[in-house]
Amino acid sequence: MHFASESMLDVGSPSEEVLIFALPDPARGGGESFLGANELWVHAESRLDTPNNVWLHEYIHTRQSFMLAPEMVWLREASAEYYGAKLAHEHGFVSETTVHEYVRRPGHEDTVLADTETWTEPGVPYTKGTRTLAKLDERIRAATDGERSLDDVMRRLNEHDGVVTYAVFERTVAAVAGQSMDEWLWEQVHGSENPRPLTTPWVVHQAKALTGPLTPLPTDFGSKSPAAGLGGVLAVGSGLALLSRK
Repeated sequence: MHFASESMLDVGSPSEEVLIFALPDPARGGGESFLGANELWVHAESRLDTPNNVWLHEYIHTRQSFMLAPEMVWLREASAEYYGAKLAHEHGFVSETTVHEYVRRPGHEDTVLADTETWTEPGVPYTKGTRTLAKLDERIRAATDGERSLDDVMRRLNEHDGVVTYAVFERTVAAVAGQSMDEWLWEQVHGSENPRPLTTPWVVHQAKALTGPLTPLPTDFGSKSPAAGLGGVLAVGSGLALLSRK
């Protein structure tokens, strides 16, 4: 099935379509995306009404075309988790309060993002990494009066010719923000300091160029899985209109 839609995360990924496989049992829970292939699968019973939105998380991975140096491997899952939660709110699946609390949830405070040897288990990018990106997004929006955001950083990283090292990340953040954030950013990525709680709701500083609403499907899925009753393979536009609801 194919649904035309508008882009919901314009960060420079070249593909116009994403192929989604909705797998029933006995497939494991969760999902998986395939870097560079613009394909993903999600367990068919995965729900929409949660900030831990597997459909959106795996979709975000298809918007990532950058290669990461060892000290930046946290960015792949952290950005998918952050944007998955953020878009779940922006498209009406969960409340702002729910997503704000999810993004700020504690965990792995003493780990170092750039040093995987300090990670006690692989969930570090999903908690500390997500908190770091949420705070960075807020700082960029505040510094540019809402003209730019983390989206602009991700777009430039996708366009970068070569491996994204920490130095590339640091320079990109400064260029987008129009000012150096080197000292703060170094401490978040290479230090064990936990990002301070967001001072304002993380969706307050909205970028001025927002995407339009997604095209609704003819069937109202409510909070259920969008794959219910649709079979196993779904081809959708880059805006993932599949996830819209009335």
